[in-house]
Amino acid sequence: MTISSFPTIQIPFELLVSQGHVSGYKTVFRTGYTYNCSTTITTILPQGVLYAFPPSASTMTLSSSSASDTAVVVLIQGLDANYEEVTEVRALTGQTPVNGSNTYLRINDLTVISGNAVGTVYIGTGAVTAGVPANVYCSIAIGDNASMSSVFTVPAGKTFYITAGSISSATAAPPKYIDATFYARINGVEYATSHITVSTSFQFFDYKQPLAIPEKSDLWTNVQSSSGTDRVAATAQGYLVTN
Repeated sequence: MTISSFPTIQIPFELLVSQGHVSGYKTVFRTGYTYNCSTTITTILPQGVLYAFPPSASTMTLSSSSASDTAVVVLIQGLDANYEEVTEVRALTGQTPVNGSNTYLRINDLTVISGNAVGTVYIGTGAVTAGVPANVYCSIAIGDNASMSSVFTVPAGKTFYITAGSISSATAAPPKYIDATFYARINGVEYATSHITVSTSFQFFDYKQPLAIPEKSDLWTNVQSSSGTDRVAATAQGYLVTN
């Protein structure tokens, strides 16, 4: 009798997590960019401004800079006053603001799930002028259909283990450079978790020992150019693990 043997196939752990086969684990990949990195400190997000987190949980409005965005549906993903994850789906009505049904302390992501936005999509608070709220807490730039921001807050009951990240810039030749600082606000204290200087380059950093960011912590990346205005992009990836 002939017995056939087959090789054992070992599926990589990260693939199993991405497939949803590992309970309590979720992959996270954050990517953001700005075309407005100048000598003034800005946060890596398309708006090209220094980001300010919402001071308290509140109802927010969704709107577009284009009156034509009336057949676009957006998924809102954020955190409530207790940092618990909350989501909802809203259809845009052009520049006219649409009220959300949840109250949000943090907005982590906006994603177009139906249609194609032709304007910039905003979520925020305050008076809305030509589709732009007075206080913008997340946005989708024209053509992206998803928010591209370095800003992220760890939900309650979770720990974010950062395994790798990157930063790239399109400056002129040295001596021009970009200073980038990765921040984490943990228990109300702001920490500079990493500081990198780049000049017309791409840098990838791999944490052999993952960096653990506890629940309810804010993350963001600020950049500043030595001169002029430049383009900068950054990523962060890892696992969101239930405590």
